Amino acid sequence: MLNDGGKTFRVVREITGSTDGNLSVQISKPEECGNIEVHKDFFNNRPRARYNLTEKGRNEFIDYVNTLDNILRQYGKK
Repeated sequence: MLNDGGKTFRVVREITGSTDGNLSVQISKPEECGNIEVHKDFFNNRPRARYNLTEKGRNEFIDYVNTLDNILRQYGKK
């Protein structure tokens, strides 16, 4: 979702179906870990936040998906 260019708060909220408050909390965790970058500015005199996946975030996500894939391969075929 974030690896194909920056997404605004509104777009991320629509994609995830989150509430504003929930999304704010959920976004803060990967930002603190350095997995996403937050860019805040103004657009048409309104505050705007845009989110981008960092290289570290991309690598950690790939590792996570690979781990899940390995678990499914190991325990999914019985």
